[in-house]
Amino acid sequence: QYLATANAIATRATASLATLTGCTTEDEACARSVIERLGRRAYRRPLTSEESASLLEVYRTGATLEDHRTGIQ
Repeated sequence: QYLATANAIATRATASLATLTGCTTEDEACARSVIERLGRRAYRRPLTSEESASLLEVYRTGATLEDHRTGIQ
């Protein structure tokens, strides 16, 4: 049930991807920007390079399996 709820929230949150990300392109540079911006808010501090790299790997997996939107979710 938690996974279904999380998926529903992620789908709604990324409905307007440009608004969420502030990016004009759908690429890894955009993902890095989102990770840094939202990571700082989520962790309440700047991310370490290891944390950024780990989150970027999650993005890459989603983007490879599906698309940019899935990677961002």
